[in-house]
Amino acid sequence: MDYQIGIDQAYTRLDQFITLVFDSVSRSQVKKLISKNQVTVNGKSCKPAYKLQVSDWVHVDISDAFDNLSIQPECVEFGVIHEDTEILVVDKPANLITHPAPGVSSGTLVNGLLKRYGNRIRTLDRNGIVHRLDKNTTGVMVVAKTTSAAQHLSGQFKEHTTSRKYIALVCGTPKHQSATIDTQVHRSRQNWRKMTVTEGIGRRAITHYHVLESFDRFSLVDLTLDTGRTHQIRLHLSHIGHPIVGDPVYGGGDKRALNDASSSLVRQSFLNLGRQALHARSLEFEHPLTRERVAYCSPLPTDIQSAIMTLSNPSDFA
Repeated sequence: MDYQIGIDQAYTRLDQFITLVFDSVSRSQVKKLISKNQVTVNGKSCKPAYKLQVSDWVHVDISDAFDNLSIQPECVEFGVIHEDTEILVVDKPANLITHPAPGVSSGTLVNGLLKRYGNRIRTLDRNGIVHRLDKNTTGVMVVAKTTSAAQHLSGQFKEHTTSRKYIALVCGTPKHQSATIDTQVHRSRQNWRKMTVTEGIGRRAITHYHVLESFDRFSLVDLTLDTGRTHQIRLHLSHIGHPIVGDPVYGGGDKRALNDASSSLVRQSFLNLGRQALHARSLEFEHPLTRERVAYCSPLPTDIQSAIMTLSNPSDFA
């Protein structure tokens, strides 16, 4: 995770800043992260007492804030789309966190991977996780099973040579049938767990969208990422005034969707959804062993399908 320091955070000690951003990380964990160079400022290691300056870039890697030995194997349900000697392609369900983090040490995808593969996964950097989906975003994820696969896949995500396509149900109908959202994004200074669109600072984020179908006050949208910033799609759709149905964080999507629902049936379908209506429908990348371009898809989950059916034919459910 990367943060650019604003005037409000200037002259804060580095270790204090980390505890501010991650309020469930203990002081001993922060000290360990800094000593292991998992916290850097402008690409360089710094002492805990370093006073941050305006425009400093702070990088924090909390992927192993927990000792791997404390992450226990557990039976965790997730779908498998493809598996071979190098990779596992997962169909991630809703309400599943990808990787343990401070405050969350069980019930994650990694716990399930440890149950399935044991020490073969433990020996990999980040337990084979090369990219992530939000807890309540469903769909395609690839997991590395070997060190060489992890390095090759991580490089592709870093260079943005993968192709990631999503589908979302949003509030309202975008002005253009197809368009590109191209902005700078940065951590919100008011809430460090949220992202915000900025000017002059932050990282570039590019999302292409196409409206597949319009309903009464809602639309089904296809999205393609050129970059993979934190919460990028959720933030970008909110930025253009069309937050994702069921997303309470960006633009009041949850409340707005319920207010805009044309009938009690539509409102109930949104309540049954209970999450942001965002699905990673396909992932394309170069296979780390064969070097061939491969693509994997995930069907639209039943909860989003149900909401779409209700919007399409509300009279059928009367």
